[in-house]
Amino acid sequence: MPYIAPHLRKEPTKDEANAEAIKVVSEGSDHHFPQLGRNGAIERSDNSMQWENIRVQSEIRSRVEARMAEHFEKKRQEEENTYAILRRIVPQPKPVVRRQEEEVEPVREVPAEGEWIEVKKKARKPKKKKSSDSENEDIDIQNFIDNDESSWT
Repeated sequence: MPYIAPHLRKEPTKDEANAEAIKVVSEGSDHHFPQLGRNGAIERSDNSMQWENIRVQSEIRSRVEARMAEHFEKKRQEEENTYAILRRIVPQPKPVVRRQEEEVEPVREVPAEGEWIEVKKKARKPKKKKSSDSENEDIDIQNFIDNDESSWT
């Protein structure tokens, strides 16, 4: 049966409406009458409980997502602030260079031809002799042997 728009449908007359009502009563199917008794109410309550649980879970999920988004936004802002602080260039004081007046060396007299010039070497500090641990161990072992002391005797 094709679809007919509501404004094109003809209105049923009173006789047709009564005939249809008698037909519904005579058939007596569950489709035409609401279900009476507890079975229908229990099914509806189960469905309503399921829907209520789904609604509560979705509300909880939306709250958690909102709090997580808020937490991540705060964390992002803290990292941004930390990064901005670390990037900030702190002006460094420039070192003051103090020049001491250089000592002027006396002008040497130019020797005449055929004369020798005495050149003095710079005085150097003698290096300190470093003692190694292996030398100390050798001395300790030698002392032990010389003293002839042993825990085995």
